[in-house]
This record gives sequence, structure tokens and C-alpha cells, in this order.
Amino acid sequence: MGVSGFGQGLVVAPLVDTVLSRVHPDDAGAGSGVLNTVTQAGMAFGVAVIGALYRGFLGTNPQAPGPDTGMADFAEAFDLTAYVLAALAVGTALLAVRLGRVPAGARPAAGAHAEGAQGPADRSAVRPDAATGADTDR
Repeated sequence: MGVSGFGQGLVVAPLVDTVLSRVHPDDAGAGSGVLNTVTQAGMAFGVAVIGALYRGFLGTNPQAPGPDTGMADFAEAFDLTAYVLAALAVGTALLAVRLGRVPAGARPAAGAHAEGAQGPADRSAVRPDAATGADTDR
């Protein structure tokens, strides 16, 4: 359990930083809320799926195993489930590396707007023209 907590500590903070760095500073609160909601839902869904996989690998209900289910069956189901989790961790690491590569200039400057750029109050006044993509006043 300590290894899992240590690993999460190494992953969660940089992942949150990477995801929120792609959100405009004016939308940071909403972005953080969506990130937390998706994280919590993903964890709940993940636990349910991994539990179902474990039960499927075991072939019986872990709380009421059949008379022919031995400790070796539990260990084998645990090992198979751990292999699936390891493969998912590697896949997640590869995706995180890919996500972490943000092109230069793609990250918004925190709290600063370029001269002449629209602030949060100005964004509702201008919308792109559907035909040309040019900004038009409403």
C-alpha cells in the first residue's frame, strides 16, 4: 500500500499540472472542477472493473467460493489482475508522456493578456463568423 501511495504521489501532482496548464487562466476553476470530477468517477469505475476482472479470473464469488476453490486459485486470480493493472499503468505512463509534450507557445500565460487581447468580459462580445472564421461583433 505504501508503494501505491508513493507512486500516486509521483504521478498525480504532475498530471494535474499538465492538464491544467492547457486550460486558460480565466477557466482554471471550471477546469479544476471538471478534472476532479472525472478523476473521482474514473477511480470508482476503475475499482469496479478491476474487481469484476478479479472475480472473472477467479471463476467464482470471492466471498462465497466453491468447495473446490483453493488458495492457489485466489493467488492466480490476484496475479492475473496485477498483470492487467501493470499493463494499464504502462499505457497510462505512455499517454502521460505524450500529453506532457506541449508545443512552445501553446500554454496560456498565467494572468497576463497580450496587448489588445480580449479579457474575460470581452469574450462574449465577439464571436467567429461561421463562413470565414473572422471575428465579428454581435
